[in-house]
Amino acid sequence: MYLFRPFSVLVLLLLWSAPAVAHGDLDEQIEEATKQIQINPDSADLYFYRGKLRYQHEEFATSLTDLVHAHKLGFDEIELDYFSAKVHFALQDFEAALQSIRSILTLIPHDVTALKIKAQILHASGSFEDAAETHGMVIKHSIRTFPENYLAAAKAWLDSKVVGAVDSALMLLDQGIYVLGPTYTLIQRKKEIYVAQGELTNAMIEQQKVIVLSQRKEMPLFGAAEIALMMGDVDQARRYLLESRSAILKLPSEILKSVAMQTLDRQSRIFLTELNSY
Repeated sequence: MYLFRPFSVLVLLLLWSAPAVAHGDLDEQIEEATKQIQINPDSADLYFYRGKLRYQHEEFATSLTDLVHAHKLGFDEIELDYFSAKVHFALQDFEAALQSIRSILTLIPHDVTALKIKAQILHASGSFEDAAETHGMVIKHSIRTFPENYLAAAKAWLDSKVVGAVDSALMLLDQGIYVLGPTYTLIQRKKEIYVAQGELTNAMIEQQKVIVLSQRKEMPLFGAAEIALMMGDVDQARRYLLESRSAILKLPSEILKSVAMQTLDRQSRIFLTELNSY
C-alpha cells in the first residue's frame, strides 16, 4: 500500500526553490541536499529528493542508491517507482525497470505516464510487438494524444517485423490523422513508409499533402521530384524541381544564405542538370 504523506517542510522548501535554479546549478543543489542529509540522516524525503537531482544530473548509479535508501527509510510513495524505473532504464536494467512500472500499473492499470515508460523499456529491450501494443494503450487511455504517441507506436510495429506490421503502422498513423487532423509529421512518416515499401504512387499522394501543409515549399517540392524520378516520370520530376528552384530563389537573402538552403540550392541545380541530360 502506498502512503500518500506530506513531505517535510524542509524538503518542500527545497522543491519550491529548485525550479528557480538553472540546470547548470544541479551540483549546488546536490551539495545542499547532501548537507541537509548529514543534518537529518533519517530523512527518507531528503534521500528521495537527492536521488531525483542525481537522476537529472545523469548520476544514475548514485541516484539509485539514494532511491533504495529512501525506500528503506520508509519512503513509500508512487513517485519512487516512477524514478526507480527511469533510473533502471538509464542503467539498461530493463527487467528491474519493468518491475517498478508493474508496481504502479498493478494499482493504476491505465496510468498513462507508467504506460509510456513501459513502452519505452519494452522497445529498448527488443520486445517490439509488446511495445507497440503498450503504445496503443497510451493512445487509448490518454485524455489528449499527440503526434509523438502515434509515431512511437508506428515505429514499434515496424521494428517488430511481424506479419502485418506495416499495415498496423499505417493504420495507427491514419488514426492519428483522423483524431488530430492533417498533421505534417504523421503524413511525412506515411510517405517514408510507402517509399521504403516501394509503393511510390501512394508515397507521391502523401508527399503532395506535405506540400500543401508546408508553409515553405522548396524542400517538399524537391522531395516530390525525387519520388517522381523513382517512378520513372522524368517530366514530372523536372516540373517539381523547377517549382522547387523557383521557391528557393524567392527566399529572403538571409534565409538563402543558411547552410541548409545553400545545400538544397546546390543539390537542386545538380539534380536539374542530371534531369536535363535524359
